[in-house]
Amino acid sequence: MAKLERTKKPVVEELEEELEQWQKIEGGSFYLGKNRIIKPGEKFYAKESDIPVGFRDVVIRLSGKAPAAGKTAKAIPPKIVYTVEPAPDEEGLFNIVDALGKVMNEAPLDEDSANELKKQLEAS
Repeated sequence: MAKLERTKKPVVEELEEELEQWQKIEGGSFYLGKNRIIKPGEKFYAKESDIPVGFRDVVIRLSGKAPAAGKTAKAIPPKIVYTVEPAPDEEGLFNIVDALGKVMNEAPLDEDSANELKKQLEAS
């Protein structure tokens, strides 16, 4: 009968993840582990593996290594464009209209005032 030899199990070294600083954005809360609740706007330290996959889109990394490939930051909203259009019922008066067709001024304005308001809206 053949003698069985004992073999040593290979030792698997787990890489230690370092704690990184994160901030919760947007509304709602989530549990980090069993007893820790992370609220909106809260800054906290955690390993990337501790954050639930479903909540990784509502936290941002404040320190540590760069995000993994394929992950993108939130997009910056495009700049809103306003136009000066003649008021339909008022001759010589104008309205400031956004890209969706919403009139931004309360009452029709003369052309100089309309252009000035347009510049102020686009600057903000």
